[in-house]
Amino acid sequence: MPSTLSPRLVKAIASGDAEALRKAIEKGDSISDGALSEPMKVVDSQTRNVRESAATLAVKFENMEMICAVLDAGANVHVQNSTGDTPASIAAYRNLPGVIPLLYIHGSDLGQVTTGNLHHTPLAWAAWNDSVVSAFELLSMGAAVDVGCHKGRAALAWGIRQDGSEAMTDLLLSYGANPNHAGDQGTTALHCAATNKEVSPEALALLLDAGALSSHDSEGKDPAARATEAGNTTFFTVFNAHPTCSDPKTVMLISDPAHSQQVSEDMVEAIESGSLQQLRTLCAFKRPLPQREENGSALFAAVNSRNIQAIRLLTTLGIGGQDTDRIGDTPLHRHVDLMNDTDRRDIVTLRTIAQQSHMRAQNSTGMTAVRRAQCLGKFAAVSTLLSCGGMLSTQGVRQNANAKVINPLPLPGVQEMEVASFDGRFR
Repeated sequence: MPSTLSPRLVKAIASGDAEALRKAIEKGDSISDGALSEPMKVVDSQTRNVRESAATLAVKFENMEMICAVLDAGANVHVQNSTGDTPASIAAYRNLPGVIPLLYIHGSDLGQVTTGNLHHTPLAWAAWNDSVVSAFELLSMGAAVDVGCHKGRAALAWGIRQDGSEAMTDLLLSYGANPNHAGDQGTTALHCAATNKEVSPEALALLLDAGALSSHDSEGKDPAARATEAGNTTFFTVFNAHPTCSDPKTVMLISDPAHSQQVSEDMVEAIESGSLQQLRTLCAFKRPLPQREENGSALFAAVNSRNIQAIRLLTTLGIGGQDTDRIGDTPLHRHVDLMNDTDRRDIVTLRTIAQQSHMRAQNSTGMTAVRRAQCLGKFAAVSTLLSCGGMLSTQGVRQNANAKVINPLPLPGVQEMEVASFDGRFR
């Protein structure tokens, strides 16, 4: 049986009184030994007679100043309350901006699974409740996207099953979620979409764009059978109209670098006009012609026209990540130039391109994409690229003897380092 938080500590946290918290700790009240409060109701009607830890209590009251005070005082960020919730799972479910990074800085395990009725990671809880801000924070700090949670299903499946929003589906897929990840009973995200009559048609289309395939669950039923049982007409409307290829393997043919160095005029036109159906068809039938110099490869064209769906499709198929233009820039360099460092979708797209790119590739001036981002003062891009395996230093990489020396903008606390020593935080 865990020890009990003193009434003084509970009152100080509940009232948001940082000074009272400090005095209680000075008088010997412990905040770091895993103690729980007496059974109590906290904020929301769903939380009845729950014993809270200092950190879960502070997060539930959604007072950022008190959360900071409790964590700085040494509260254990891994202690679960009596219903098995962690501070991170509560923050993720409630979509509290800034709380996840704060918990991470204080040592929170972003993959810790809750032990209540649902065994979920914080990311699965965020997906469950469509908490897009928290999900983005978790993914930006390296939370694994395909961890099997309750019933073995990953965050993508739970997000589709509970809410089915386009924004959450787009975010998880952009961070590499496997659209065909199957749970313990063979249930995939497509099965979940089939049983959720409220699923967003756009979210379902995104799943199909990403290569979601029809498969049988442990009861031998495919998504169509599940949709029929649920009376989900939206599923059939989207599924039957979607321009999926009859054989998904044929779409993978252009992963050969010899093909990725070429792009047809038709393919560039499809990208620039936003015709994803035409692009998929061209990819499937391999119709390459010499690339247009001003656009580079197909991926360059997609980056230039800011076509996020085309970028996702091309990178998923392995097309263009290693390509270079006339000055040696990669699509990653180009996106860094064009992106808005404060735009979530641009950061997500950056990570999508990075996952298919050679992270240490230099252009003709000897500059990596990370160094380019640093020179442009795009520090969110720097952090994202470092977490994907990029590096600020060019040590050990081919040097260009004629490289132009560029004095980058100073990046606070970040010296020449490789990602092996980078934990997602600037010290």
